[in-house]
Amino acid sequence: MQKKICLFTFVALIASTLQAQEYYWKVGLDYFFDNTEYENSSFLDSETMNGIWLNPMGTIEWNDKHSINAGVNLLNIPGMGKAINTVDVTLYYQHTSPNPTFTLKIIFDKK
Repeated sequence: MQKKICLFTFVALIASTLQAQEYYWKVGLDYFFDNTEYENSSFLDSETMNGIWLNPMGTIEWNDKHSINAGVNLLNIPGMGKAINTVDVTLYYQHTSPNPTFTLKIIFDKK
């Protein structure tokens, strides 16, 4: 009988924790184009820069205060012959309260 009570309590705790979590996701798409033209400049050459950033991100939030966020930033530069030119991965924990917000961010950068 005591094992059944412990098992029921454990399952109830797990179920209440799973219900308290909320999942969010978003996707950003940013295009940039910069046609830099300089007349007779000895400092910089004239060039055109453009690219497309795709930014998917997912969040797990609980107790309206804690969240774990993970995302990736993918850069495509048209005409370079690659589908993805740059990949930046971001992972962070955030604690939000009436006091200042605390964020611990880990950025993965391949070099």
